[in-house]
Amino acid sequence: ALREACGGRMFRLVGVLVSPDAGKTAILVSLYLLLSRGKLQDFKFADSGSLRAFDEISRGARRWNGGQPPEQMTNHTEDPDDRTAGFLHLRLRDRKSGARHDILLPDLPGEWSTSLIDSNRVDRLNFLKAADVIWITVDGRQLIQPQTRQQVLHRTGLLLQRVSEFLGPKVPPVFVVISHKDHGDPSEASLRKLQAEAARLNLAIKILQVASFSDNEAVAPGMGIAELIGASLASSSSTASASLWPDSVGTDGSRHFLNFRTREALS
Repeated sequence: ALREACGGRMFRLVGVLVSPDAGKTAILVSLYLLLSRGKLQDFKFADSGSLRAFDEISRGARRWNGGQPPEQMTNHTEDPDDRTAGFLHLRLRDRKSGARHDILLPDLPGEWSTSLIDSNRVDRLNFLKAADVIWITVDGRQLIQPQTRQQVLHRTGLLLQRVSEFLGPKVPPVFVVISHKDHGDPSEASLRKLQAEAARLNLAIKILQVASFSDNEAVAPGMGIAELIGASLASSSSTASASLWPDSVGTDGSRHFLNFRTREALS
């Protein structure tokens, strides 16, 4: 199992499911940039075993042309392997208690979630069985548009159903993460439909809104990211013990994207 494969240190594994272009990678980039500037409320950066990977996926957010932001702030996640999941690692320190938290975040193509919805393909998602919390990222831009709202609600409901069927009674806490808060808020009716579908499936969900980046002066870039991380660390589920990376003396550019290559490690 993944927990035994990592052996010794306490860590939290986040399962992330998302439709393509819903903003999952942007959330990871925003988290990385907030930490790098010491602006993640309640937490500060302690270490990472995948700094190079974070740097690669965030390079679009740091590339400017003549003072203008690029059209695409983050890179679209490509399928690194047809069978295995790649993971990003962060070690955070709680500013108040000093406690350290090791987090594993999968950087998966949105197409994996699409194939889960459309054809119930679960063979690449066995790591979800070890997850302490699951994020289901929803494109907030489409959720607030009348012409796309029903499709988003329908497919999000199907994704919740697939998760419930796959994990059975062992489903961890589920957060429905609505991206692009800077574009507006979804209607109360839409939120009630999501809650009702989750209740029908006997799932306890929490709905959070985030703005990884922002074109709206009233919404700060990174809004909601700290709350998402705090809630994910506080969620009630079993805690794992994993010796992922020892404390490092300094930051080494040779660190790289962690990829569990064996099916055994993900079973």
